[in-house]
Amino acid sequence: DDGKITRTGAIIGTPAYMAPEQARGESAIRETADVYALGATLFEMLTGRPPFTGKSTMEVISKHRHAQFDKPSRYVPEIPRLLEDLVCQLLEKIRQSDLMMHWS
Repeated sequence: DDGKITRTGAIIGTPAYMAPEQARGESAIRETADVYALGATLFEMLTGRPPFTGKSTMEVISKHRHAQFDKPSRYVPEIPRLLEDLVCQLLEKIRQSDLMMHWS
């Protein structure tokens, strides 16, 4: 294996911006993953750090799956509340049951 071929079941994505469904290794990734990644990108643009950090890639991936992020205002208190609310909404973890209802 020369590392150029994606293995079946491999997790694909940049850990700092990875949606929970990607972190779970789900095969059917929807548009909600892009929305989550946008939230993670905005979080980092506003605070200078990603929503989750860790000592290893797997720790960061696990946090995307299970942990709650700190609000951006914890790091930058002067962030406007409406902007913070938007970022928090974009980073909401969507349960599979909610996703099915949303797309049906």
